[in-house]
Amino acid sequence: MLDVKSTRDIRYELVKKRIEKAVDKDAQERITQPGMLTVVYSTEDEWEEYQQYLRYLSREGWVEPKVQTGTVESQQGVSGLKFARVRILPEPESIIHVSEVTVVND
Repeated sequence: MLDVKSTRDIRYELVKKRIEKAVDKDAQERITQPGMLTVVYSTEDEWEEYQQYLRYLSREGWVEPKVQTGTVESQQGVSGLKFARVRILPEPESIIHVSEVTVVND
């Protein structure tokens, strides 16, 4: 007999695999795109929370402020999902310089 947690984990893995191949209902293109951060959600409450995170990432210079939204085409066992995606910006110069610092022990 499966316990509730393992059943939930199995469902999560199935949904995750389907989302990776999911298509925008209107544009008929995959919702996951190279160089983009894609967020999938099902309720307006989730969307409001994700908007706060996306605004923060935009203010910090990690993603563009322009958010693309759409509806995920229904798939077997998965329906009613929406998505938002933003372009990931290149690393800011200050972070690039910090990551290139090397420490030499005398």
